[in-house]
Amino acid sequence: MTNDEQLQSVLDAELSFRITKPKSGEVSDSDLNNVGGVISALLSLAIVFVFRREDNGENTLLGTATTTLIPFPDPLDPEGGKIVAWTTPNLFWREGSHQIFAQYVVGGIGYNTSLQTFTVSQPLGLPVIANPGPKQIVHNRSVLVSGRLPENSTFIGVTVKVFLDQGQQPIGEDTPSTRSWKTSVDLAPGAHSIVAQSFKGGASTGRTAPVLFYVAPSALTKVAVDLADDKSVRFSGDGDDGSTVRLSIVSGPGGVAPPDVQVNNGRWETTAKNWPLGSYRMKAVQMISNSAGGWIDSMPHNFEVDL
Repeated sequence: MTNDEQLQSVLDAELSFRITKPKSGEVSDSDLNNVGGVISALLSLAIVFVFRREDNGENTLLGTATTTLIPFPDPLDPEGGKIVAWTTPNLFWREGSHQIFAQYVVGGIGYNTSLQTFTVSQPLGLPVIANPGPKQIVHNRSVLVSGRLPENSTFIGVTVKVFLDQGQQPIGEDTPSTRSWKTSVDLAPGAHSIVAQSFKGGASTGRTAPVLFYVAPSALTKVAVDLADDKSVRFSGDGDDGSTVRLSIVSGPGGVAPPDVQVNNGRWETTAKNWPLGSYRMKAVQMISNSAGGWIDSMPHNFEVDL
């Protein structure tokens, strides 16, 4: 028998070839699924391709399958020829309905399974806030809030909204194209507690547990230094209303740091007395209450004073 005659005998045998996973009509809550099936052991060296039938009738190649080399009886035809299993790697499926088929090629001709339909339907998941972390100090009033939606939850058409805890109006939102989401929110210096919530259509999740974090005042950029006639040293500058300015002596010949002072109308001023002459290295910070008996410090502004 020639090679062509052997090929024709294989094709005339109406050999087994079908998809067994996912099953027709199956609904999956995972967007990672492989496609598997069986093929006649006589075709164990054939390459199996898996396609999706698009709405416009075109076929999209999704992947190729690996065929095992261990034959076993076909449960649908125990008396017939043996079969081998084939499977693809995990494939990504967007939420919705999918029509798929498999194909092998022999002699330049493709042989297809029947079309098979399955659906990916995923629940609306409670978002997770990953940034900022609990009690993190953020040195920027525009705060990047980010996180993820749970695995095997839907993200298609989902909007994640961020609220102040107990607040009713969102302060930021994102409609992500993946399960990672992010939004920037503008917040004044101080302690803030935020929550996140997922929305899709008329459905929504509950709110996340609140995340408490701190927004620091802006760093001072300039400190004016004046030596008064009574040998006292006056410090002044611009600041954020409601914050407190604290000056510290990093190094120097002696003296006591001037008292803390609150910023009013964008200005502050404080005076040190009885400082010995010499060179001082100083540090200035703006502080605001963390509403729990402590302070939230700005980044330090370092400067020098020569008397």
